[in-house]
Formats: sequence, structure tokens, C-alpha cells
Amino acid sequence: MKKTYTLFFTFLISLACFGQTINEIDSDQTGTDTAEFIEIKWTPNTSLNGYIVVLFNGSSDTSYDTIDLATATTDANGLYVIFPSGSIQNGADAAAIYQDLATNFPSDTGTTTTNLIDAIVYGTNDEDDTGLLTGLGETIQYNETTTESLNRADDGSYYTAAPSAGAVNNVLSTQNKHIESVSIYPNPTSLGYLNISSKSNSKMDVFVFDVLGKQVIRKTVNDHILNVSKLNSGIYLMKVSQDDATITKKVVVE
Repeated sequence: MKKTYTLFFTFLISLACFGQTINEIDSDQTGTDTAEFIEIKWTPNTSLNGYIVVLFNGSSDTSYDTIDLATATTDANGLYVIFPSGSIQNGADAAAIYQDLATNFPSDTGTTTTNLIDAIVYGTNDEDDTGLLTGLGETIQYNETTTESLNRADDGSYYTAAPSAGAVNNVLSTQNKHIESVSIYPNPTSLGYLNISSKSNSKMDVFVFDVLGKQVIRKTVNDHILNVSKLNSGIYLMKVSQDDATITKKVVVE
């Protein structure tokens, strides 16, 4: 029993950022764009071996570059910065983190949510790219300018600010709210599904992470029922976003 509690405590700490996240991206700058970057956040001083960053072109909704993180390690703040030297397209485009092999994403690979950890669809006041949004399971396309980057807030949304590669973001959320009266049941569940209810009837964006920090479910739920029949028995962490509010709950699948 002691080992179980220790494991779950470690699990909660390791998921403080819900797995690897795109913490900041600067895709467009004045001039030659030589200082563009992507900043990843995860557990401090941790290897990113086994993960890749894939860049997608909004014109075709396919990949144009893949960055292998096999030799990357986060710093004391949990950050790792990639400087692709002007190769990040301005948008509408996307960047995504996968737990996968770089060889599985040659140029012109289509979008997929298989093994997807995190993604952002961005532009510079372009029309929304529905192909990228749908293909990566996202609902919002964020805009930046040549003097700003997109920074991740603590609720998972993004805001524009002066570029700050390698520095901790201002984590004060612009939408610091929690879902009211949320209920997840049955929990534990052996039925293959979970009911997620709240005071709102709006759709929910649901993210589920296993004890290793891997995202195992990323789904928009309209009927407030989440299918978990493909999950192995165990403890999971569920993040639910609805109406610009979020909540995180422990769930158990039997």
C-alpha cells in the first residue's frame, strides 16, 4: 500500500504540466526570423528522449519538419528551447509533440492524434485552418505578431507577450476559473465509460494521462460521456476544460 501511495504522489508531481507541453512559440519576427524558437516544458532536469516535435504546414495540413528530441534534456526550470533557425513557418500552421520516432514523420505526413502529447495551431490573423484544428484535436487557433510570442498560461490557453525563450512564463491565467459542480462517475469504473456532468451543457475538452505522464485520451465530448474501454486498469489523471474553465480529477479504471 505504501508503494501505491508513493507512486501516485510521484505521478501527481510529474503531471504538474500534464506531460510535455509547448510552453512558448515564436513563429514570426521582424526581418529574417533567425531567432524564432519553440520552448518545451516538462519535469526539470529530465531527458526528452523518445519524443519529437513535428511542424505542420497549413497549406497542405501535412508535416514540413520533424525535430528529434533524443539528446534533449530540460533545465532546472523544466524548460528546453529549440531554435530551428528561421524554419518555423508563420501560419496558419501548427507545432505538435509526439511520443514517437522521427522516422515515422517524413515530410508531407498528415496530421494525427495517435501518440500526440500536445499541439498548438497558430497564425498571424489568418483564417482558422479547420484541417489542422480537426487533425490535431484542437479547437482554437492562436494569433501572434512579429513583436510577440505565444505563451502558455496555467489553464492551457495561450496569450501574447514579449518573447522570453528559456525564462519561466507569467503563469497567471487570463481565465483563472474552475468548472462549477463537476461530477465524474462511476469512479472507479469498470463499465468502459465515465459520465462527466457540470452545470453547463457546453462541450468539454477532455485530456487523460497515465502514471508515466503520457496522454492516452484527448477528446472533445458533446454528450458528457467519455469512452475509456480501451484503457488498461489503473490510476489516471483527467483534465476537463469547458467554457474557458478547467478542473483536474483522479480517475480509476478497473
